[in-house]
Amino acid sequence: MKAYIFLREDNARYSNPLKIDGKGVSFFVDPVLKNTSMVQSSCGDHWTVCFFKNTPFEQRFRIQFDSSDTPVSGYPLAKAIWLDTEDKGAISKHLIVTASQFVRNSGTLTIDNVQPLTSTRSMVTDREAIAYFSGNERNFRRIILIQALAIAYKRVMYQCMTDLSESVKSDNTEVTLKLYEQILRFNAADYFRHPIHLDRHELSTAWDLLARHFRLQATNREMTEQLSGFSLMLKEQRDQARIEREKETLKHEREREQQQIKEEKARDKALWVKEQQREKQLNKRATRLTIALSLLSLLSLLSLVELTPQHFENAYTVWAEYISPRTNAHVDAATDTQ
Repeated sequence: MKAYIFLREDNARYSNPLKIDGKGVSFFVDPVLKNTSMVQSSCGDHWTVCFFKNTPFEQRFRIQFDSSDTPVSGYPLAKAIWLDTEDKGAISKHLIVTASQFVRNSGTLTIDNVQPLTSTRSMVTDREAIAYFSGNERNFRRIILIQALAIAYKRVMYQCMTDLSESVKSDNTEVTLKLYEQILRFNAADYFRHPIHLDRHELSTAWDLLARHFRLQATNREMTEQLSGFSLMLKEQRDQARIEREKETLKHEREREQQQIKEEKARDKALWVKEQQREKQLNKRATRLTIALSLLSLLSLLSLVELTPQHFENAYTVWAEYISPRTNAHVDAATDTQ
């Protein structure tokens, strides 16, 4: 029996819940199951599986089982083959050759490449293919689901690293920040180092082999380091932006203070001008008042000495008589000289 995993772009055409050996899938941990949809055709040889559903990283696969020797059409993401050992434990040379041709298209595979899962079951992982040796087909179908999840993880992480790198290079902070948040959510909600219940020993061991083969832990660690680098870069950008904002705020405050000083000086000058004008008006009033008071004083003085017009006339007469002889004498002296 062979199995092929393809990308499925369209929605599932099947509505029957996926069952293996008449039972639903239960070996995945609950968070994986809740975010995975699995349906199958009526014959059970065609599956549609969607991991991380309703997220930006949704992975939808079409899985096809085929027991014929007819070459499969299309370009599968991965493939697998089940080789019946009849639960004998030992793997014949014929099975190794068959596995090698399917996995590598060559005869280079040896027994040393086979990894034991239990005392009677084993597996080979090579590139995007696996060969599963056991005495029944049931667990082979479970192994295919595990292989599909490993491929889904690998695709998402490589796509995340590529998208993050490109967005950082394009200097589009908003896009990068959105992608950064999406990756953090994926890592927290959808990525599990051990997505298989540990009490399912064979399947858990198979997952460990596939995770090691696809370097899932190393890839996730690399992606996390890339996120940490971006987080540090984002922190530096935010710190720089904060410093620039603080500088701009300080500049505005200084400009506002200078404007306030100018306004205060203008107000002080306006007050000084008004004070000068008021002082001039007061001086004018004081001058007028002084003149008025002087006139009043003079009139008061005149009234005290009881002067009359006759007094002025007599005084003028006396003054004229006093001045007249002197004036005549000067005139005579000038005549004699001539």
